[in-house]
Amino acid sequence: MKPEDLPPDWREFYEERSAIREYQGLQTREYAEAEALKETIAALTDELTQVREQTIADEITAPDRRKMTADVRLIPAILERLDDLEGKSRGRSG
Repeated sequence: MKPEDLPPDWREFYEERSAIREYQGLQTREYAEAEALKETIAALTDELTQVREQTIADEITAPDRRKMTADVRLIPAILERLDDLEGKSRGRSG
């Protein structure tokens, strides 16, 4: 990957890291750019991993609305079946 391949905000991140390394870290431009690119790729990878993990967590914890809708539709049939069972048990014991 080259700096030109980075999305704009990550390109800015790279440029900032490179400048800090070169001017404050007294590194050669070539070395500063190479290290800044490694740092940028690592940070980008970390962010993508966090987004992926959050997406997975959201999918696991979010209610399945389609399933819930199907379950709600079963309520009348379940109540009717319970009434039938209660009627049969009252008939046996009464």
